[in-house]
Order: sequence, then structure tokens, then C-alpha cells
Amino acid sequence: MPPASDGQGETKSWPPVIDYPPNSDNGSASVKMLSKIAALSFFLLFPGFLIYHQLLAMELLQPFIRGLFGPVSLASLLAFLVLLPWNRDWLRLCVKERYVWHVQVFLLYILIWTVAHYLSMAGENIQLATPQSLQTIVFWACLFLIGLLLPLESKVLKWMFFVVFLLALFFLLHFSISTGKLTFRANWFYGQWGGDVATHQGYSRSALVVLLFLLAVFTGIKVRIGLILSGAFVLFMLASRADFSAFLVVCLALSVIFGIKKPLYFLVAPIFFLVLSGMFLVAANIDDRMTMIRLTRQLEIFNLFEATSWINRMELQEIALEQIAAHPLTGQFGGHVTATGHTGKYAHNALSAWVSYGFFGFFIYLGLSVVAFWVSVRHFVLRRQDAPVWIFAFLLNLLCLLLVMVARSVYWPLPALGWGLAAQGLINSRSGTRARPP
Repeated sequence: MPPASDGQGETKSWPPVIDYPPNSDNGSASVKMLSKIAALSFFLLFPGFLIYHQLLAMELLQPFIRGLFGPVSLASLLAFLVLLPWNRDWLRLCVKERYVWHVQVFLLYILIWTVAHYLSMAGENIQLATPQSLQTIVFWACLFLIGLLLPLESKVLKWMFFVVFLLALFFLLHFSISTGKLTFRANWFYGQWGGDVATHQGYSRSALVVLLFLLAVFTGIKVRIGLILSGAFVLFMLASRADFSAFLVVCLALSVIFGIKKPLYFLVAPIFFLVLSGMFLVAANIDDRMTMIRLTRQLEIFNLFEATSWINRMELQEIALEQIAAHPLTGQFGGHVTATGHTGKYAHNALSAWVSYGFFGFFIYLGLSVVAFWVSVRHFVLRRQDAPVWIFAFLLNLLCLLLVMVARSVYWPLPALGWGLAAQGLINSRSGTRARPP
């Protein structure tokens, strides 16, 4: 479509390109501040998390902000809530998007559900489950707003993430070569087990988000293939079987989609196949389970049903199914604490949402993830819209949907980031805007 004229000899592009979020009635300062807070929070919660906990593990830093993820999420959410009322244009766009309303209704539902149980029921299980649920709401709200506001075209953010990833990659390569180990667990290696250092799952969660973000913002085929292969090594070393496996599936899906136009992407699949075949041959020749664990936890994928962690998860899932059968509509808020005496022992899949928040909470929670994935598929795969927001939304929502079905509980915060990215993409598409770095 040719440029439109304003009637005064000047032409304007169409559709109009405006800042995202759009400038508010009160000026652009608060708008830019929102984007900067989203970018800073995003960096601190993921690559910053890796840096912080590695420095703690190496005793180069003393803990000053607890585990970092919780305090940063709460501070970011409060900053968002203070600034949002000053951005009326952006809020008008959000109000017009039904998906944003659905997320808000879900968060409000979970908040009311949690508070109602706390006020109406007594017991240690409620006392322990309530803070866990409220913390999850904070994580969800913060990550949803980050996804909604994140300036994905920011070059500063892009290169900061890339530098941190390279540091992590070179560190793990050096660690593997110098020690002969194929598993890195900072809290074990540095003798910080049970202390302030994050577990392998915290490390892996951050590495996953860093990798998916980089795959979305870098467009070069060689860079992307390099990120996929080096990223697989990083996640293999970090010892989270679920994250490693899900990353492989997501990368294969991305390679097929891009490979239709650029066949070089199809090289990813045979490389993964050769690596996994080699792992299988190694695992097949190991009779002693302790030897397998010392070599790498990832080999237990090929002997999963005899793995202690898998057996424990099946037991927890059986407990969840029994509680759902006893309370099919309402679930049993705090039921995982009642059954196990621990807030960290729950069904490691979406059934935990049914137990904690009832059938409707489970339905909405899973529905938000399914819709976010479908929306990203429709725009990125079917309509070939390869903006970074749609690539990132596709990768993250596919990964989250896989993991909440088989490995992650309702208390896992990452799905909310995927909801926010899908919402940002929808608002961009409907309003004719595109993101610009702050």
C-alpha cells in the first residue's frame, strides 16, 4: 500500500508505527520506564539469577536478596502497579484484548480462592499452602506483565543475554574438560547443598529462558543452529531431564518450521539423533545405577521407570488422583501438604492445579496455556509472522505446555511469561504497532 498523505505535502507510513506500549496522555517518560522495568526485571530474573547464584556458590558474594527470584518479582510487580495508571493509552489497548481479561480473571479467581480458604479453614496445611499460593500469584502477575511489556527489539537486552550465555557455555565447557564430569550442580559441587544456592532446576529454568529468547531475537541461520547445539550441551550439563528433553522437542519443531524455507535447519535433527543414540549406547552398558548418576542424570531417561525421582513422582501423582476423586469439583486446597507434610511435594503436572484450585482453576490454567500456544502457532506457523514476539511466544508456550503436562506443577512460574508474550503479540497485531527498544 502506498504511503498516505496528510494533505500538507507530507506522507505518513501505513499502518502507523508507534511505540509499544504507546505514548500515554501524560507523556512518554512513564511508558519508557515501564519498558525499562520489564527489560531489567527480565534480565535479573533469568541471566541475573544465574550470575547471582553462581557467585553465591563460589563464595564470591554473600546472600543479600534471598533467592533473588521472589524479591525481584515482588519489587517489579509493585513498580508496574504504580506506573500502570499513568499509561492510559496502553491500558485502553489491553482492555480491548479479551485474552488479557481472561488472565486477569484467573489471577483474581486464584487470589479469592486462596484467601477464602485461609479465612475459612484452619490447620498447618493451610498455613503452609497459603503463602505458597500467594507467592505463585505474584510470580504469575509479574511475569505476565513482563511478557506484555518486554521490548524484544532492544539490542542492549539481546547482547546482554548473549554475553551471559557465552559465559555460561565457556564455564561449563571448562568445568567438563577439567573435571571429566558431564553434570554440573553448583550446590553439590561447591558444598552448598541445603544452603542459599539454587538447585539444578533453578539454573536450568534460567538457561531455558535465555536460550529461547536468543533463538527468537537472533535471525541468522548459523547463529540459531549454534545456539541450539550449544544450548543442548548447557542444558545437558545442568542435569534437569525434563528441561533438556523439552528443549530438544522445541528445537526440533523450530527446525522443521524454518527448514521448509532454509533446509540447513534440517541438520539439527540428525545431530540430535546421533547424540541421543550415543547416550543410549552408554546407558545400555551401565549396570550400576550409582555409576549412571555419577556420570550424568540425563542417562536415566533411558531407564526412567527405575529412577527414584520418577517413582516418587508417580507416587505423588497417585495421591493427587485420589484427592481429585474425593473432591472432583473443589479439589483440596493444601492437599499436597496434608498428604506429604511438605510444600514441595505435589503432582508434577497440571493435576496439581486441580488439587489446589479445583476443577475450574485447573480448566482455566490449562486453557490459558493452550490458547497462548494456539495463538502463537496461528501467527508464527500458519501466517508466517516471524516477529521476535511470535517466535518467543511459540517456543516458550510450546515448552510450557509440554512440561505442565508431564513434569511441572501449577507453582512453576514460566507459563505466565508465555501468556504475556501471546498477549503482547495480539495487541501488536490488532493495533498496528510494533515494538521498539526503549
